Amino acid sequence: MRQQLKDIADIRTGHTFRGKVPEDPKGNSRVLQIKDMRGKMVITSDTLTLINAKAINKTSHLEPDDVIIPARGDHYNAAIFKPSDDSNTDVVASNQVLIIRVNKSKIIPDYICWYLNQNEAKNYIKNEIRGTNIPMITKDSLSRLMIKIPPIEIQKKIVELVNLWQKEKQLTQKLMNNREDMLKGMFQQLLEQ
Repeated sequence: MRQQLKDIADIRTGHTFRGKVPEDPKGNSRVLQIKDMRGKMVITSDTLTLINAKAINKTSHLEPDDVIIPARGDHYNAAIFKPSDDSNTDVVASNQVLIIRVNKSKIIPDYICWYLNQNEAKNYIKNEIRGTNIPMITKDSLSRLMIKIPPIEIQKKIVELVNLWQKEKQLTQKLMNNREDMLKGMFQQLLEQ
């Protein structure tokens, strides 16, 4: 079965800041910007910039399991928001980001995140990008994306496989880093002989 994204999710834009995001080390909220998303499939709140967000509309605030995707720029990889365990700070998305809050009775947020990063969705987004100086995808364009929706059990299996694959990638990277450190030590020992 296929449905348009707008039929299974609420899609919103983040908050528009006038000028540069006003950092505040004593702030009451954190802000998610495109720069925080590059190369990540999971976004946590602990590394995001602190701001004072007294007058920011609640529609720009992220909730656990919101799927987020850049609205502009040169990459459109989706990520999922998982707040840090020790964080009780609100997180606000900037207007550079589209927030996708799925109907969890129909679809698993992690599945949508995975699906948006697949070739079919990426090709759709690539064809919908507008703008010459700063390419962007609009909320309306993204909302028309057709999503393949398997039964919940199949979605769970896909998410489980994706999670296993991510863990394997992390372990492989750690092994490569350890090997590199070991070789650097061996090279240093050989040079000192």
